[in-house]
Amino acid sequence: MYIPEHFRCDDLATIHGFVLAHGFATLISNVDGVPFASHLPLVLVPGPDGDRLIGHLARANPHWQAWQDGIPALAIFHGPHDYVSPSWYDQRPAVPTWNYAAVHATGTVRVGASLALAELIRQYEPTLIGDRASFDPAFNTTLKAHIVGIDFAVERWEAKFKLSQNRSEADRRNIADRLADTELANLVRNAPTT
Repeated sequence: MYIPEHFRCDDLATIHGFVLAHGFATLISNVDGVPFASHLPLVLVPGPDGDRLIGHLARANPHWQAWQDGIPALAIFHGPHDYVSPSWYDQRPAVPTWNYAAVHATGTVRVGASLALAELIRQYEPTLIGDRASFDPAFNTTLKAHIVGIDFAVERWEAKFKLSQNRSEADRRNIADRLADTELANLVRNAPTT
């Protein structure tokens, strides 16, 4: 990903927080020599041996069949984004742009890893932990037959927070005000400037 220095984020805690808040990812690798994408939730599991992303795909999805240990993959986590009009700037002339936040994880995928259903439930529906009434063993066995677990070993993180850091403080205030009370507005207000 192209990242001008003033939009780069290398802080691992910020990257982890972003991935935890925006866990629905686009997972890309080659299938038969052609780029192929799957859209799925991935759960971040930090560890002493490096970060991992775990999740699962439908067994009917051909993407998992192309993976073998060592095949590179890219997971993209998209955050808030919006159009920024040049009419919002104090300093003119100016051009329109798009503000956004995105994190890329590059690494390798192992197939058949733990299905990690418990981690997905912990992340997205923690009130179900320990609720045995919601987990019929026969249904779980059927469910597991139709999905394939994946374990993505993260080798490199890249984060781009394009939040008008290259604009004046007055312009940034105007942009945040126009974006109103949104996650993107809060990111613009709190982004470090160069």
